[in-house]
Amino acid sequence: MAINKLRYANSFTKYVISAPASFLVAFASPLLFVYLGLDEHIAMYIGLLTVFTFNFVLNALFVFDRAINATLLFKYGAVALLFRTMDGVLFTFLYGAFIHRYELAILAALVTTFLIKYFVYKLIVFK
Repeated sequence: MAINKLRYANSFTKYVISAPASFLVAFASPLLFVYLGLDEHIAMYIGLLTVFTFNFVLNALFVFDRAINATLLFKYGAVALLFRTMDGVLFTFLYGAFIHRYELAILAALVTTFLIKYFVYKLIVFK
């Protein structure tokens, strides 16, 4: 029982430590694509694809200490697609209805899913 708690604490600590790098990629990549001339909505979705690749490698190798293989990529991809879709839909809803600053809408969408993702990844994907 104590070992399981330690594993949770260790992986959660790594998850929290890796969050700033993930956040930076998720936040900066859409801004970069807008700067390069893409539409704001398209830039957001391309940024989400960029951060998917970054996060898969980061979570598999650093946070949950798992070898990368096709099955893990498939499970991660399926779950990440649900979260990225939720981020995108939430961004679109917030940006269109409530938050009229592009950066704040991105921030709100990403923060909303941060903690939920840890438990889904820990209990389903990287178990």
